Amino acid sequence: MIPKSEFSKNIVTLIGGSGLSQLFMVLITPILTRLYSPEEFGAFALFISIIALFSPLASARYEQAVILAEDEEIYSLLALGVIIVTGFSLMLLIILLIFNQSIYSLIDDTVLQTWLYFIPLNVFLLGVYNLIIPYYNRIKKYQKIAGIQIAKSLSMSLFQVVLVWIKEGVFGLILGQILGQIIATFVLITQLSPGKLYRAMKRETMGLICKKYGNFPRFQIPHVFCSTASSNLPVYIFSGFFHVEITGLYSLSTRIVLMPLGVVTSSASKVYNQHLVELLKNNEDGYAFTIGFLKSLAWKLFLLIGVFTLFAPDIFAFVFGQSWREAGVYAQLLSVGIFFNALVSTVAYIPSVLKMQKKAFHVSVVQLILYVFALSSGVFMNDVYVSLISFSATSVIVLLYNLQWFLKALKYKSLTK
Repeated sequence: MIPKSEFSKNIVTLIGGSGLSQLFMVLITPILTRLYSPEEFGAFALFISIIALFSPLASARYEQAVILAEDEEIYSLLALGVIIVTGFSLMLLIILLIFNQSIYSLIDDTVLQTWLYFIPLNVFLLGVYNLIIPYYNRIKKYQKIAGIQIAKSLSMSLFQVVLVWIKEGVFGLILGQILGQIIATFVLITQLSPGKLYRAMKRETMGLICKKYGNFPRFQIPHVFCSTASSNLPVYIFSGFFHVEITGLYSLSTRIVLMPLGVVTSSASKVYNQHLVELLKNNEDGYAFTIGFLKSLAWKLFLLIGVFTLFAPDIFAFVFGQSWREAGVYAQLLSVGIFFNALVSTVAYIPSVLKMQKKAFHVSVVQLILYVFALSSGVFMNDVYVSLISFSATSVIVLLYNLQWFLKALKYKSLTK
């Protein structure tokens, strides 16, 4: 387990930062579950899922090109991304102002309706955050990434605990999340050179960037929209067809299971992406490296998720209170799908590296359709367990298909280098 290579050391650095940030959230969650009800967690989950649907689109997916770009293109790419994020966020705000009554009719929660106007701000913050993080990944500033993750998690968690004493309800959860994201994004921005960013805002240069990396917005925008919608589909459907309490239970179950997995997978994927690009640029064997990487990662993920989910209902009841025992049952039903999602997500950058975004988009459309049918089965039977089991089983099938074509494409690339 002691890291020997630079690759392993970089992963461990990010895992350390992610681990501490997630530790704060783990320690604070038992307090939050006693300060906020499952219904309030459900409303918060819906708010976050709406932001999650739009924030990946904010920069037109040009952040995916940051690792691949030439050194002289980086600041032009970042400048282009910031301009697009700003324009997209303003467009969302205008849409909310014009169609507010129609949007309100879709959300039967007066408190949440008030917070809809903060969605453009959150989308802007996350769009900038997601744009700059790959830049630090590219230049291997893993300690800075780890530090920012810790600051974000700590501030967000503390705000959510303190703000409940100012005003009850979902107010503290949402405002705490916003304030934590403001701090993290501000720290990221201060690490860039404003002068370089301003000088990079040249119409001719950014026009060339748009053309060169045009496949990212062309295929990645609809792809990530479908993928994000697929990931958050249970929240949308449970909020619309079941009680909001079920949404809250589902939200906590996935949050707690994904926390330890996210520490490993998000850290590993950042380093993996950067290293894979280096290997392919040097005409080295990216396929063999990926196979070894996945084998090493799979058993670690299995150990993390296996023991936890075996005793999940008792753990949830003991740590978070008896009213959250059902969330542990949800975690058990979703565990296999979560395992494969965590594993495959670490190598999901392969289509972008190999310029196969079009196929990735087509697969994401089919995935979204299958997930709708899977979750709808439980809606028709009025049984959330059926929805969860169908959703998890369908996830496994789709993810295994994705993994095999990722590896097949990478193997072909390695053989023809």
